[in-house]
Amino acid sequence: MMMRHRHLVDHDYWSKPKIDDVLERGTLADWDALRVAVEQDRTVAADTLVVVRANRRYGTSPLWERFILRQYPEFIE
Repeated sequence: MMMRHRHLVDHDYWSKPKIDDVLERGTLADWDALRVAVEQDRTVAADTLVVVRANRRYGTSPLWERFILRQYPEFIE
């Protein structure tokens, strides 16, 4: 079961605060849902990349960044 995100009304919309919340406090099921969303929606991928680069988390940020850039090489700067 996915976690309920504090301060977020629409639980289907992947806002930057929701992405940040999932990356910070989410379960593996939450991360998997984000992975699917990134694969299916380039806007979610771009927003996730912004969040990952803005709020570096030891170990996981490089993994998310590499995953997104493999999916969307046009995001490489």
